[in-house]
Amino acid sequence: MNPLRAFAFFAVLAVAACSPSSGRPLAGGPNTNLPPFGIPVYPHGVIPPAWQQAAWVVDPANASGCASDANATCGTASCGSAAGYADGPCASFAEIAGRWGTYEPRLQQTTTMTFISSHSSNADPVTLRPRMEKGAQFLLQGAGVTGTGLPTAYAASCVIGTVTAKNRGSNVPLSYTASATGGNCAVSPAATATPLLVVNATHASRAFITNNQLASSSQPTQPLSAITVTLGAGLGAPTEADTYASGDTVSYFQLPNVNLVDFEPQVVDFPHVNTAATLPPGILYQLNVFDPQTVTPNATAVFPDQVRISPAVTVVESSLQRVLTTPPGLDSGALALSTGTTAMGGLLANAYLPAGAFSVYSRHAAASKSVASLTMAGGAVGDSTACSAFYVAGWLFDFDATIGTCANGNAPDLTDTDLGCVFIDGSSVVSLRGVSFENGSNVNSNVPVIYGSASNPTLRLWHNAHVQYPAGASNAAATYKNMILNVSSSNTKACVVTPAGASSFGTCNLSTTAAQLDTSLGATSGCLCSGAGACFCNF
Repeated sequence: MNPLRAFAFFAVLAVAACSPSSGRPLAGGPNTNLPPFGIPVYPHGVIPPAWQQAAWVVDPANASGCASDANATCGTASCGSAAGYADGPCASFAEIAGRWGTYEPRLQQTTTMTFISSHSSNADPVTLRPRMEKGAQFLLQGAGVTGTGLPTAYAASCVIGTVTAKNRGSNVPLSYTASATGGNCAVSPAATATPLLVVNATHASRAFITNNQLASSSQPTQPLSAITVTLGAGLGAPTEADTYASGDTVSYFQLPNVNLVDFEPQVVDFPHVNTAATLPPGILYQLNVFDPQTVTPNATAVFPDQVRISPAVTVVESSLQRVLTTPPGLDSGALALSTGTTAMGGLLANAYLPAGAFSVYSRHAAASKSVASLTMAGGAVGDSTACSAFYVAGWLFDFDATIGTCANGNAPDLTDTDLGCVFIDGSSVVSLRGVSFENGSNVNSNVPVIYGSASNPTLRLWHNAHVQYPAGASNAAATYKNMILNVSSSNTKACVVTPAGASSFGTCNLSTTAAQLDTSLGATSGCLCSGAGACFCNF
């Protein structure tokens, strides 16, 4: 028995002698008498060596050739030895949880867990609830991504031929075709096990190809600059990259599949810094959250597989094939963007959520876009082949994030959710509830633009929803591009309300269009409202 496994084994025996077991055993490790949740109490407050280890490597498919749950440290991707014992990556996450003796170790140092190959079944679900002390961070990442590395390429690189540049005013997203001799740039993610990360090597940027965006040409999500993850120094702010050009070389990468079901770092000492780059306690970086279930969602798929990710986690350049759910708690305070005066809350930076989300956040005390509790910066949520649920509250969609739809007919349902620059894919009906601010953006010179495809997506207000867009002579038309605007379900007629006017209640039976908003209101503070109280307002 190697020393670390021996320590864990005998420590468990000592604890078990004084504390009865109260749960199912942890698979794969020696600690069979500890509950899966909760912190084992070691004598005199001892922090065992397994909790002090700062790096763990997991290789479920044995890409290294030496993956074993009997390896000495499981702290390296290389085959070798440690203290006279064979060493290399673990074959399973369960072994690491076994050495910890819990899913909730006390970690007083920044810790990294790297998957260098993929899960292919539901045999090794990953549950991580570490207690982060002394400002420590936990980085859960894919193979070779620290620094400038990338996961294994899915297909050979291709050379772009024709580029159709993004044009919000004309409802046109970015798309491109291959050059005559440049290879196949139109790769279908439906033919792969995971979504594809698109990397432009010529004009450095990254994006995703989504299941909705398949055609003879490739239509990626909004490209963003590579987001630097530097432990102990915060995250680099995302920036849009609108520089795709003919002759650029792009490659497609499959992210490692990890059957992650729960990632909830518990913040004991929050890692505050006095800069805009507040340190997120947890980071999910360049992984695909794998769903072993292969059933296509439909109206009868009531209970889709889910992943529970806490507000303390920042998701960067990752895809989630499970439905995202979020528990209540402190958010990550990941970084402050250009128009915010305080650090924003949780962050999905260049992330792709094809299965959708059921995620409820509460806004911070100030009711404005700059302190929404979770920001979707670029990327996409929902698509017509994989989405099961799409209900979010307290989010900000910006950086030309894509809002899709669901395979089972569930329309995107947004409560107290703010929209900056957003692309609505297909003929989606996006329902808005509560209060929605559309009065700013972190891109496009702080001017929000909600645009969509030629199939005329709909913004639908429910009940007494209140939507605020920027005041100005033509700002409604500038904000809502190619949008059908409904008040109270499918109603497209409303009354004008101008509180500062001689009579606050004016003409009725007006069409709820961007042009009508500009005609009836313009720079005058007011609203177009339904009888039920659902309003488009410019104040």
